[in-house]
Amino acid sequence: MREDLLGVTLGTLLFALVLLSPGYLLGWLLDLLNFRRLHWLEQLGAGLTLSVAITPILIFHLWTTISITAVWAFYAVCGISFVYLFSRRIQFEVPGFLLGACGVWLLVAVLSGIDLQWGSRLFPSILTYDFSVRTAMIAEISRDGLPAQNPFFYPGHAVLLRYHYFWLILCSLIDLLGQGWVSARQALIAGNVWCGWALMSTVVLYCRYFHPFAGRSYRQSAKWAIAILAIAGLDILPNTIFNASQIIAHTGIVYPSSEWWNEPVTGLVHAVLWVAHYVLGLIACFTAFLLLWIGAREKTAQAILHALCAGLCLASAAGLAIYMVFTFAIFLVIWGGRILIRGGGVQRMMWPVTGIVAAIAVLPYLRILQAAGGAGGTFATFGVRRLLLFHLLLDSLGYSPAQIQLGDLLMLPLNYFLETGIWFTLALIWGARVYRRRNRVSEAELAAISMFGISVFVGTFLRSGVIANNDLGWRSMLFAQLILAIWSVTPLRAWWRLRARSHHRAAAFRRFATVLVVLGALSTAYEVLILRFYVPLSALGAVRQFEWFGQDGEPGRRIYDARFVYQQLDRIAEPTSIVQSNPTTAISMFQGLYGAQRSAAADSSCGAAFGGEGDCRLMHDQLAALFNDPATAKGTEVDLVCERWKIDYLVSKDDDPVFANRSSWVWTRTPVASAERVRAIACGSLQNQVR
Repeated sequence: MREDLLGVTLGTLLFALVLLSPGYLLGWLLDLLNFRRLHWLEQLGAGLTLSVAITPILIFHLWTTISITAVWAFYAVCGISFVYLFSRRIQFEVPGFLLGACGVWLLVAVLSGIDLQWGSRLFPSILTYDFSVRTAMIAEISRDGLPAQNPFFYPGHAVLLRYHYFWLILCSLIDLLGQGWVSARQALIAGNVWCGWALMSTVVLYCRYFHPFAGRSYRQSAKWAIAILAIAGLDILPNTIFNASQIIAHTGIVYPSSEWWNEPVTGLVHAVLWVAHYVLGLIACFTAFLLLWIGAREKTAQAILHALCAGLCLASAAGLAIYMVFTFAIFLVIWGGRILIRGGGVQRMMWPVTGIVAAIAVLPYLRILQAAGGAGGTFATFGVRRLLLFHLLLDSLGYSPAQIQLGDLLMLPLNYFLETGIWFTLALIWGARVYRRRNRVSEAELAAISMFGISVFVGTFLRSGVIANNDLGWRSMLFAQLILAIWSVTPLRAWWRLRARSHHRAAAFRRFATVLVVLGALSTAYEVLILRFYVPLSALGAVRQFEWFGQDGEPGRRIYDARFVYQQLDRIAEPTSIVQSNPTTAISMFQGLYGAQRSAAADSSCGAAFGGEGDCRLMHDQLAALFNDPATAKGTEVDLVCERWKIDYLVSKDDDPVFANRSSWVWTRTPVASAERVRAIACGSLQNQVR
């Protein structure tokens, strides 16, 4: 736990170089977003937003076309320039609200990500479900560079990674800068801290430049917009019912995340903690549009600079979160068509420039994805968003797919109200207000309505076809949420002003809005707490244990031993070594979190969903036998399988069938690293060298 706190703290500090200096320098040199006229704190925020949006594509090209040395040279120039420029502007007064918001988020992000330790037991957050995958990818990029390779599939040779991994590139730079003091997982947690801060800075920029009431009051508006980021939907209500049913009648289920009871419209706190790369893709898209918005009001040369940078933002967005840029591209095509028909000369010139730059910049990355191959399906399919319990009920009653889809369609208002709470109400208020002023809607509001509508359409009627999780439908709603956060400032401030009024209509609205805000805040608080304490609760038997951490009800010791063994193995093994655990479960949680080497086959599909082609079935069956069939996992057979697939180390845990057999390879060979519940041994050609 001390290691995690120190590593995340150092990683958070190192991210200042990676996520402040490039954007700050670009903003100052090119005067993007009127950078030179901003207050020093606003310059920091604008620099952070620009770095998030532009830096990923620049680093990708520097690393792939030249070398990592060119990346470090780039950051050296940016860092020195940042220190020189910022030292001339820095002041020490910081608004209390901003300091408080950033500080609270720092604590939430860090404490939600690190391992909690109790003696010789270790309890990670449920976030490890996703962290284990991304941590392995970060370690792979740190080890082998770009183009990134798949750390979960090694059919005798390395295969390219098929994933939107630009955010993981920046995390790998922190891993490399940390020089052993910051692990890949700790870099990822530190990245969540900066992702939350970047989201706040994006909100401030939009309140200043895009909101119709921008001006002297925009800072007050930004406070409200930042505050609502912490409000989720009404997830606390169904989760309370499920939890009470489990406690009283033992017939319910306690979900490890408050969002898992339904197809989610995720709260923004949940989104940053779980899928920071999607939030950063959202920021990159919004930054691109803001550059086009402001650039259209500049002289031609400055407008071209804004358009060029907007193109780089969109290229970054494609590598940060492919589903986000897909959704935003629909808006850009529609709004860009309007600009080409009705816009001025500068605007008409900017949009094609942006599109050309984005296409040229992202093409090498897209070619790598195409070359990676791998398992998968259709990118997107049509399907109505589901109210999951109702959907499953109709399915169990034997209704046809068409009838179930109709039922899902009719349930959409209730579905969205439960998922969004106060956001649903604010959307209705905004919609009614726009309708009343339909002949006097501003250009900014029309653009916001278009973004909102396209986001809701995609989130409602399109689904991911590549994986079971509907990432396209779930994440595309982030655009609508951020737009509402910015455009709902006025009704929120009105709600606050009405708190002392006695008029019955005002009082009724105040009470209703207050209930929704309180429930939304409780939903966020519950989400943070259940993510953090679900694993300790499972160790106490209070909730069901998920198979990610093993098969018994006391995972703490196994996790502690796994971390110890993998960290010991990292000190012994070569960076290019292949380490294999039992492939019959989901992708190895422990190797992803704590190891630094790739697997031959990380799960039953060999991790091929992330790229690569090869004889997965044969490899998986041979490896699975080593861990699950004690009768065949003896003698030289172990070494023959390891040699065939170029595996150097096998790691077995106490829930593997061979672990209980004292005549199996787990116990008949001297381990290179061992603990009570986890043992690692050398095998194949490496075992022969040891002999």
